[in-house]
Amino acid sequence: MFDIEKLRQGTETDIQIAHYISNNEESVAFMRVRELAEETHVSPATIVRFTQKMGYESFPELRLAIKQNLEKRHIMINQNANEFYLENTHFPIDFKENIDFLVEKLNEVDVIHCLGTGSSSS
Repeated sequence: MFDIEKLRQGTETDIQIAHYISNNEESVAFMRVRELAEETHVSPATIVRFTQKMGYESFPELRLAIKQNLEKRHIMINQNANEFYLENTHFPIDFKENIDFLVEKLNEVDVIHCLGTGSSSS
């Protein structure tokens, strides 16, 4: 959605706004500048400057890009829903026992740390 190089040059506030937008695309796609400003605790002018820093002419152009991104994702999900990923997958004989063991171990711990890179790091 946003150019990582532009975000690296952005302020902490820019990163906060980008993070909010990325985590709330469905609602941001229909928000006004003022509504997004309230949600991110910044001024509407800050949202407009952020929009321009990210390479969009205006906030409505950013919203359009978000809507198009959501539509592409929706189409991809629907296309993949008809494919059977596990159809040709052969699991080891003890696969269920290994999963049960893993679930048992995870239930025993107090804290689980999840790490990721790229889009999964969010």
